[in-house]
Amino acid sequence: MTTFLTDSTDINRINFSSRLNLHRRRELGQFLTPAPLARFMVGQFNSLLGHISLIDPGAGVGSLTAAFVERLLANSHEVKSCFITVYEVEPIFILPLKQCLIDCCTALENKGIAANYCLYEKNFIDANSEINLPLLSTSAINFTHAIINPLYKKINNKSIEKKIISQMGIETVNLYSAFVWLTILRLVEDGEIVAITPRSFCNGSYFRHFRKSFLEQMKLEKNPNFHKSFRSFSGI
Repeated sequence: MTTFLTDSTDINRINFSSRLNLHRRRELGQFLTPAPLARFMVGQFNSLLGHISLIDPGAGVGSLTAAFVERLLANSHEVKSCFITVYEVEPIFILPLKQCLIDCCTALENKGIAANYCLYEKNFIDANSEINLPLLSTSAINFTHAIINPLYKKINNKSIEKKIISQMGIETVNLYSAFVWLTILRLVEDGEIVAITPRSFCNGSYFRHFRKSFLEQMKLEKNPNFHKSFRSFSGI
């Protein structure tokens, strides 16, 4: 299996994350994914065939995307194309992230897989305010796969993030559940999402609305693997 993408990205993870001071780390609520965990996460996907469209809504330096592409390269005969969409707001990470994306697309193309990427230097939640659609509206769906290490912060009731997600009909108290919820908006039917979340990400009264909508629209296969399906669960 080709490993150079994730290994080189992991060096950048250590190097560039160390440049953030503690205040900035707390402000972002972002913890970059080490290579072994990134590889474990991509191993949770069930179907990687045909035309792939990936979204990584909090990309950092590209650890998860690099690991995902490595897995595609290991089964390149089954993949026809790969389009990668990433979001990142921290300026320090943009240059290594862009290089990671270029390297990923080059490696895919060298295997005969059509590849391209789109890098948004903006907050994923802010970007979704442009959609302004009800939860899980089909007109917003376009990704076959999603991989997420979301931000780990509570949402301030007076913040712009709270205003945006409330306008979209999303009621939750933490950014990580908001990231998962908004990503679900962007999946095709039978798409897959693999996410790192706390065990309590949908427990208790605070997450009742999130839990109900999530289980109506998703099939929870394993932790942390969520498989998109439009089968409803009874008794919710």
